[in-house]
Amino acid sequence: FVDAEKYLLECLEIWRNQLDGESHSEIANCYYSLGQVERKQGKLEKAKANLEKALEIYKEIYGKNHVEVAHSLINLGNVEYDNKNYNAAKKLYLESLNIKNANLWSHRSRNVEDLQ
Repeated sequence: FVDAEKYLLECLEIWRNQLDGESHSEIANCYYSLGQVERKQGKLEKAKANLEKALEIYKEIYGKNHVEVAHSLINLGNVEYDNKNYNAAKKLYLESLNIKNANLWSHRSRNVEDLQ
């Protein structure tokens, strides 16, 4: 995991140098992956900070009801769970579930309309 963290930090710097600002999916993906690696290493505060950065960028790019936002919420919930903040974890899991359910039903209704 140490190598993964090192390479992700390098990747993040490359994207920052190539792109104007942080509001890009490539940068959000780096933060997201860093958060995942740091969680596995037990660096929960760092993991939470990076997952929160990814979440904010995803919301800015895709809107608050996108599947990428839901995935980030789940992983933030996992960090809260690991920290034994069970109520915070539950809140994040439920928020993610609501987004996923809304997306599922909107896709189904569009498919039904296409069939008619």
